[in-house]
Amino acid sequence: MTQEMFHATTTFPLTDPMRLIRRLCKHWAHKITTEYSDSEGSVDFGDQKTAKLYANEGTLTIKISTPTKSDLETIQDVVERHVVRMIPEEEITKIKWELSL
Repeated sequence: MTQEMFHATTTFPLTDPMRLIRRLCKHWAHKITTEYSDSEGSVDFGDQKTAKLYANEGTLTIKISTPTKSDLETIQDVVERHVVRMIPEEEITKIKWELSL
């Protein structure tokens, strides 16, 4: 029996998405497991709560998966606060999440 997971995805424009992925992964690496390569990153918040980050030409896509809706809202908030804090001020945008099961 597989557990139902909750998902949220956002994509928004960013001049250097890979720079943000590296910064986020390095920032969180002191407390949780993170990995990144030349075009993507992953963050394991524990207890089946994950964020995958993908750098595309001029955009960043973030996909979050969690076992509960409450966890999803918490991780979305954590990721969003860190993204807004770490991107250049002139590139701050409203992050709109698409939710799915």
